[in-house]
Amino acid sequence: MIELRFADAGLQPPPVSELINTIHQKPKVIEGVVGFLVKQGTLVRLADGVYVHQRILDAARQRMTARRGETIDVGQFKELFGLSRKIAIPLLEYFDREGVTRRVGDARQVL
Repeated sequence: MIELRFADAGLQPPPVSELINTIHQKPKVIEGVVGFLVKQGTLVRLADGVYVHQRILDAARQRMTARRGETIDVGQFKELFGLSRKIAIPLLEYFDREGVTRRVGDARQVL
């Protein structure tokens, strides 16, 4: 159920606090399931409280690698994926760590 919520949410993942408020289970159980899904590799932690399903990240990575050689700024990235800054920045930082992009000033070079 929790995995499906993240898979269905795409790049607009639910905060864990929302899951705690909407799933009738103890908060520690929900947090434990999220932690298990991260250890299993199903979810990826982008930032504190921000988790995205691995399949969604793989699709986003493919969209970015199709733009190899281009430079993209945060505004363009947000528009491309329809994201808020709250998700866009951690996702760009994740792509930097994964070697999909490289930060160049305020923009990113797609590798």
